[in-house]
Amino acid sequence: MDIDGGARFDLLVWLASPRPGEEGWTGRIFDDVESACVQVGLQIERYQAPSKAMLLDALDRIAGLARQGRKPFLHLDMHGSEQEGIEIAASNEHVPWSLVVHKLRAINEATGNNLCVVAATCEAFHAIKLVGMTQAVPFFLLVAPSIKVKSGFLQDHIAPFYRQMLETRDIIGSIKANLEPDMRVFHCGAALARAMAQYISVHCKGKTGEERRERLLSEVLLAGRPRTPSTLGEIRKSIKAGVKPDQAMLDRFADKFLVGKPCGFSFEQLNTFVEALIEANVTRRRISERLARR
Repeated sequence: MDIDGGARFDLLVWLASPRPGEEGWTGRIFDDVESACVQVGLQIERYQAPSKAMLLDALDRIAGLARQGRKPFLHLDMHGSEQEGIEIAASNEHVPWSLVVHKLRAINEATGNNLCVVAATCEAFHAIKLVGMTQAVPFFLLVAPSIKVKSGFLQDHIAPFYRQMLETRDIIGSIKANLEPDMRVFHCGAALARAMAQYISVHCKGKTGEERRERLLSEVLLAGRPRTPSTLGEIRKSIKAGVKPDQAMLDRFADKFLVGKPCGFSFEQLNTFVEALIEANVTRRRISERLARR
């Protein structure tokens, strides 16, 4: 099944670890989602994770399915927190987000950056803090709360979200209609654009970019190059060309981060975003300076 946003899936995997006494209402949500899947002919599988080892094994098995060509869509039905990660209530264990993200990255790489994750897990959105621009992104799309989410919200909104998404194939519209603002969205393409814009505006433009080039110049001179006017001019020219942001630089970052999937925007479009970001930062700084003088 293709969904709007550039992803497709042929299997919904429901990974559950409820607390004692929650089996009733979490089971009813699953039954409703399973019924919606049956109506559109989508396979759905439920994995129980009563221990940390079984959760990690389930994620490894999902990665194995992905390596065989399956395109899983993953739902996490469990408790968690920003500091401790995913809670395994039955065994009184926690799985840190760093380990969860590592496992998700393996799945996403196997799918070619196609993994969508809905994490009905308190504070799960904080997992994006472990996403680095210089390594493969762990999910194409993550939908998760950044705060504690109430069971009543999940009971009222999770099944309608899946029904709408499966019927319309519009995941973003379904999120907006059913899950926001309690749950937030991370999209890998938008994240790359923001990160690249921030990197270019801070490290390649203006005063900070000039300071960076001077630091590189000092490193070259310390390595033994002679300090003559002609040599300084030559080195500065080389450094400026080497750190100048361009389409090739964007392509290098995008190829690694997006696991080879096209990023969906050009350097020209990114540069327009960068200039707007720089202008906004300048405006904020001027306003702050005026307020400080009052």
